[in-house]
Amino acid sequence: MLGDGILLEWALESLIKNAIDALQGQRGSITLRTGVEEAFATLRVLDDGPGVARELRSSIFEAGTSTKTGGWGIGLALVRRVVEDSHGGELSLEATDRGASFLIRIPLHGNGLQG
Repeated sequence: MLGDGILLEWALESLIKNAIDALQGQRGSITLRTGVEEAFATLRVLDDGPGVARELRSSIFEAGTSTKTGGWGIGLALVRRVVEDSHGGELSLEATDRGASFLIRIPLHGNGLQG
């Protein structure tokens, strides 16, 4: 197994819950895509909701940034820590024509984790 399964499962769950919230009870879809690109295992969480406002894109992964009423803004910040700090990977918000696409990239080798 690549990395800490429990932490990665939580990170994926958090991204999916955010996608569900983004759809705001409207019809829509959430797509998960896995793959290998270069020397990375990849996982994308895509939704066709309203997307991330342009003014929030540069700060979306910082603690305290939230689009939810009453949100604490720690979900994406913690996902980033799991991916980057605990797994030596990368988390990014990809440019899309519609909705949002979050990409997790975890190195296939050399991340210092035993599995």
